[in-house]
Amino acid sequence: MAYFAKQIITMVSVIIPNYNHSVFLKQRIDSILDQTYQNFELIILDDKSTDNSLEIIRQYSDNPHISYIIVNPENSGCVFSQWEKGFSLAKGEYIWIAESDDYAIPDFLECCVRELDSNPDCAFCYSDSYFVDENNNEVSLWIEQLRDSPAENNKIIFDGNDFIKERLIIKNGVYNASMVVFRKECLDNITELFKSFRYCGDWVFWAEMAKNKKVIKITRYLNYFRHHKNNTSKKSAENYNDMRETIRVILHMKRLINADFRLNMYAIGYIYRYIRSIRHESPLIYNEIKSGFMRDYPYAYFASKYYKYRLKKQKS
Repeated sequence: MAYFAKQIITMVSVIIPNYNHSVFLKQRIDSILDQTYQNFELIILDDKSTDNSLEIIRQYSDNPHISYIIVNPENSGCVFSQWEKGFSLAKGEYIWIAESDDYAIPDFLECCVRELDSNPDCAFCYSDSYFVDENNNEVSLWIEQLRDSPAENNKIIFDGNDFIKERLIIKNGVYNASMVVFRKECLDNITELFKSFRYCGDWVFWAEMAKNKKVIKITRYLNYFRHHKNNTSKKSAENYNDMRETIRVILHMKRLINADFRLNMYAIGYIYRYIRSIRHESPLIYNEIKSGFMRDYPYAYFASKYYKYRLKKQKS
């Protein structure tokens, strides 16, 4: 029996922040409307797209699930301001940020809502993801290493602070907003900081939401994360702005959980080695970023030795 057959059904607010993703938009919207869990409202926010996104969006204007279609008069330049606008409109107890270039398996919402309903101390629930290109072909990305083998009952429950230490502080285990459904009341734990980022604000967002809560990962592939030449994560990597923001995020998380000496050394060591990874391909940017970091963390070189030691120990 489908989960939504229960007597009391939780409302989910689904937010689609869109900018120039017309080629993917129909598949995105259809994959939401085709969910087995049907108690949701759909909020579509367009950031003044210059393609034919609006033409596609208007085809759905009469759908009863649609509660808002809002088009910005000017481009905001920041997806996280669109997130915030969606939060202010959301009527549901749970929120799903369904990014406009991704799509989902039909029982994605049903599985996530079931876990959130059953675990009231859980801040958010997320699933594993397939990685696909512009043509829906599966591709390989380095983030495959962040996937998990199927767990007992297809889920892993984390203490939130442990989740930050194990899944967020070095690499963002929640690498795609579309893979997450979260509890709206947990927005009270989020500071304004995430809005100051252009690329990595989601990383800050998930860390602040996880703190002192629980997190559930469903070890099934319920989401399709699209990787293409125009998506934000790819653009940020090309100009090293993601590196600058990554450093800020890791330092913030270190403070957020009051990292002990070993975790502090591990994090600082990772950042040092991360910066060094661009020394040959972009020496000017390397020197700029490194000099500022070494000024604040003069022990970073020694921390990198500790990081390397820990990596070897983990592999042995």
